[in-house]
Amino acid sequence: MLFIVFIIFFHPINAITQDLGRHLLTGKIILESKNVPKMNLYSYTNTNFPFINTHWLSEVIYYLLFKTLNFSGLLFISTITAILAFAIILIYALLRFNIFICAFASLLYFQIMLERTDIRPEIFSFLFISIFIVILYLNRYKKTKLLFLLIPIEALWVNMHIYFAIGIVLLFIFITEQLFINRKRLWQSNKQLIIVTTLCCLATLLNPWGIKGALYPLNVFSNYGYSIEENQSIFFLNGLYLSFHSYTIIFLVTTAILLFIFIILIPKKQNLLNFFLLIVFVVGASEAVRNLPLFVFATYIAFCESLDRLLKTRFNDIKLNTKWQIAVILLLLFFSFLSVKSVIARNGFGTGFPSNADKGVNFFLSNNLKGPIFNNFDIGSYLEYRLYPKYKVFVDGRPEAYPSSFFQNIYIPIQENPELFNSEDGKYHFSTIFFSHTDATPWAQQFLAYILRTNDWKLVYLDSYSIILVRNSSANRPLIKNVITDSSFQLPDNLSQKDLMQYISFFQEVNWQSQEKNALIKLLKIDPNNCQALTILDSLLQEANDPMYAIYQQKTSFSCQ
Repeated sequence: MLFIVFIIFFHPINAITQDLGRHLLTGKIILESKNVPKMNLYSYTNTNFPFINTHWLSEVIYYLLFKTLNFSGLLFISTITAILAFAIILIYALLRFNIFICAFASLLYFQIMLERTDIRPEIFSFLFISIFIVILYLNRYKKTKLLFLLIPIEALWVNMHIYFAIGIVLLFIFITEQLFINRKRLWQSNKQLIIVTTLCCLATLLNPWGIKGALYPLNVFSNYGYSIEENQSIFFLNGLYLSFHSYTIIFLVTTAILLFIFIILIPKKQNLLNFFLLIVFVVGASEAVRNLPLFVFATYIAFCESLDRLLKTRFNDIKLNTKWQIAVILLLLFFSFLSVKSVIARNGFGTGFPSNADKGVNFFLSNNLKGPIFNNFDIGSYLEYRLYPKYKVFVDGRPEAYPSSFFQNIYIPIQENPELFNSEDGKYHFSTIFFSHTDATPWAQQFLAYILRTNDWKLVYLDSYSIILVRNSSANRPLIKNVITDSSFQLPDNLSQKDLMQYISFFQEVNWQSQEKNALIKLLKIDPNNCQALTILDSLLQEANDPMYAIYQQKTSFSCQ
């Protein structure tokens, strides 16, 4: 089971273009300056905007690991942290319940865990939640001094990730259960738990921002002008990315329903705790995709315990002989490995990281391009990682580090309205546009369609992830000689299926039909039965009255009915 966790988390670093590059840069700055920045350093549009960084210590740790062990070592340590987090709750469950129950629970929970596997500071929160939940369960059955270990962990946690508030939530859930069970003797029976909870609350003050940092989880969305994927409901995202998210939804809903059934079939006060954990964390998981792992680590033991009680009270503790137990466990593990194939297909396995914006930045530097840079939200953090302090960015992937009005009144509108973009251009005098064309927002697609038609800017770089445009001026004449157009662009050879799909999406956005056709043909050489590609190519050829239309129509009819 722990080996499956290893497979789930040990994959190429997809987060480098999102947040990891900025985390490494910030960790380096903190170590060199011996100070935690309290302003938005990286943007020339909002350099002095105040910013509470709840994961600064994780960034320092990540930078030290990267400096010592490089990306491969960072990936390995992150994976080990995830394994340790799951091992803590798994070992507790194995010591209390039979292996069949643990294997069955793991089969369900692994599928939910697949959603969040990149290197992020939240990986430390997984570990701290596991420690909290196990110590609190141990204390529930037999008072233990280990409870006091939660105080220094909370003091550490408040500086490592915003989920430090979950530690306080867990403490209050366990106190609430005791309030229902033994209200009259709450203090006498739970003096130690109440003291630890109070001290953990005080420990949250031990951060560079004091009371503001401690209360930040309650206020984080008060200045949040831009919606990002990880904060969206999984049910909302299911409409955008049906295949993968629907798979996660099935297991989240199935697991939650099963746990609810187990609880109500044992109507005892002892099961109140598991009911509270279920309600709090299933609501959290439903509200934001980033909360899915919280459900895993907070309710795994509750699931095992509730199923164990159900079997003992309602089914007279059904027992299977050894051969049947082994057969069932192997069957469960087999299905777990099958499900892990989906995450390997999505994220790969092993070390390394996708280049994404890497080649574009190399082009920027080798051609000595200038700032100010106009960039989109998705690519900002990586540009900071590679270009700061020589260049700052227009925006990066931290909505909380910018005024909400910046996104609502400037960032989004200037992509939708060419006149507003020209107005901001007059203010900042952009020299280069560096844009990740995989940005699926409507305003990004509108901007790409407009900016590639105007004569003021010329496309000088294009890959499967990003584009670079320079101003049409005499200073850029050497670069503009090699301007990229629909007719001049040469699609690289040996592209992956993912790269080709990203090129195709870009060509569709900017209406480069000849390039789209070439990319579709290359994609079908890799995946001849790709129905999406066949259907699109079929339509393009028919529209152009290409005689090849009949051949692809036949293939489409044969493969996609």
